[in-house]
Order: sequence, then structure tokens, then C-alpha cells
Amino acid sequence: MLNSIPMPAHIQSRLGCVPPLFAAVSPDPELLENLWQQTQVSYLDNPLPDRFKNLLFAYLIDRLSRYEAETLLQSLPFSWDFNSQPVQELLATPLAQLLQWHRQTDTLDSELAVDWENWSELSPQAEKSLLADAILWGLQTELAAKQRLQNRLTPRTYRFLIALLSYIQTCHFWAQSHLTSLNCTSANPLKKRQRRNSSPLASLTGKRRSISDLF
Repeated sequence: MLNSIPMPAHIQSRLGCVPPLFAAVSPDPELLENLWQQTQVSYLDNPLPDRFKNLLFAYLIDRLSRYEAETLLQSLPFSWDFNSQPVQELLATPLAQLLQWHRQTDTLDSELAVDWENWSELSPQAEKSLLADAILWGLQTELAAKQRLQNRLTPRTYRFLIALLSYIQTCHFWAQSHLTSLNCTSANPLKKRQRRNSSPLASLTGKRRSISDLF
């Protein structure tokens, strides 16, 4: 336990609650501590921009989980608004369109070694291309995306991105493995999104909106 404080109390002191995923793991203190440490290092304290981390997390969980995505997302320790326009527009973007994003990067942007300290200097299109490649590599859809990320990012930024991708996979596997025991029926104070009665993509099957406001 960190500083002799019970782990659930430590989690609640930072997040304001103990999300269902951690409650499901709590019978095993060593596993709970390990999962919480991964959460802090790979997500909460990861220096990558919060918007980038949240959009990447939402898209990967949605694509990995499909009809279970809403339940899994309710169990996780994150505070984004799942129904916000940027998230929903990204979820409505087909993988085929993501494959095109990395080809639309300006020459100047493509030559910039991207680090979290100069991230704000990226054009919106360059940031979208990095998000697309992170998604494609996270889903193992296009192996060339890994090489593009290695070429574009500084080594330390690439390592933190891989840590985030690994953590997203860990969260997905843990939550899916405990799906029947996750108590997501009560309102999670970390979540602001509305409940949906069907697939997380059900509300997105109508008119396709523009993705120009993603960034």
C-alpha cells in the first residue's frame, strides 16, 4: 500500500470515487496496486495531451468492445464526456478514412520531431494524422503505422504512447474479463455522458457529421 493508506482510499482521494474496475480487482490488493500504478503512470500522469489520450482511449475501447463498450467505459477511471462532439465524430469515422489522414500531413509538420513539449506547434491536420496512426497501431490494423509513429515522435514520446496503448489494452482485457461483476448500474461521478440502450454507435448511424472540428 502507498504510504500505508488503503489502496481504495488512495484511489478515491485522487479520483473522487473508486471506479467499478478497481472495485472488481480490490479483493487482491497486489493486483489492485499494480493496476492503479499503471493507471497513474500510463494514463493520468502520462505527459501526452489529455485530448489526444481521451480520444485515443474512446476510439480503441469502442472498436475493441463494440456492444460492450458503454459498460466498459462506465467502469473506467476517466472523466471525458463520451457524448461530446469530438468523441462522437471520431467514433463515426470509418477506419478507411483514418488510413487517409496520415497522407494529408503538411511537409513542415512531417519534418517536425514531435514531443509533448512542442505538441502545441502541430497543425490540426498533423495532430489528426498522429491520432490516426496511434489508432491503427493500437488496433494492429496497419503495421506501417508503427514505423510512421517512430519516425514522427521523439523516442520518449513514442515510449509514453506505447505505454498508453498497452494500458488501454490492459483496461479492455480486465474490464471484459469482469464484465458480469462490474457494477455500473449507479451513476459514476466521473461520467457525464448519457446512457444508451443499444450499441455505442447507435446514435451515430444517422447523418454523418463533419470531422473538421475534432481539433
